[in-house]
Amino acid sequence: MNKVEEMVQDDEEDDDSSSGWVTDHGSDDEEDYLDETDAIPVDSCLFCPVTSASMEKNLVHMSYAHGFFIPEAEYCSDVEGLLKYLGMKVGCGRMCLWCGEKSKTYKTAKDCQRHMQDKQHTRDKQHTRVFHEGELILEYIDFYDFSPLYENIDGDGDELMEEPEDIDSDGYTLTLPSGARIGHRSLFRYYRQRLRDSPIDGEQRRRGRDALNGAMGQYKALGWTGTTGTVAVQRAKDVRFMQKVIAKQRMKLGMKKLFKTRGRKDQM
Repeated sequence: MNKVEEMVQDDEEDDDSSSGWVTDHGSDDEEDYLDETDAIPVDSCLFCPVTSASMEKNLVHMSYAHGFFIPEAEYCSDVEGLLKYLGMKVGCGRMCLWCGEKSKTYKTAKDCQRHMQDKQHTRDKQHTRVFHEGELILEYIDFYDFSPLYENIDGDGDELMEEPEDIDSDGYTLTLPSGARIGHRSLFRYYRQRLRDSPIDGEQRRRGRDALNGAMGQYKALGWTGTTGTVAVQRAKDVRFMQKVIAKQRMKLGMKKLFKTRGRKDQM
């Protein structure tokens, strides 16, 4: 059993024995306890006080006023969900979208927004790079769908066709096809917070896609060209690989719960 599996198993046992109590696992889980009432709404700018009449108009505003485009927009399957999450990071976590957890937590959301404007941490090229590289791939993977590229990838005979190992032999890291490495703490955080099955909000996804489609004219007028070529293929390889790892871990957790439930019934 590798390090991540041990941590997940310990967490599952805590959940089973807590009888409804919330277990505090430390600073890795701080975002579980954020006050969501401070989140920036999807019709409000992530970088300034402007509130628009709709999500679409907000996307347009952020593109021309701050140079922010939904990263890899053509593959974003849950635009509204992504905006809600980013609104949580800035409004509740008071965290720069570019610096992330490497930076300090600002005293107010306005201070955080001022920092992002002053440092130009609103620009598309920077965000495109950070959204799907290295450990942050886990942070945004649920909002994206690169499956249109999978058919081409599956036919190139590369390492993606191999079944991925959950964790490297050192027990602490996962290496993606791009060579990026994800540490066990990032994996555990994802597994604990998001691995359990959750319903897909089809109406939310439709609203987000409609809003993004409406903003695309402005995007293109400002020079947006999308993610293509080898960059898009590499993103898809990493995401597909990570999805296989997640599916494998989800199956393991499901089997453990099944055997645990059956064992309890046998003891009755």
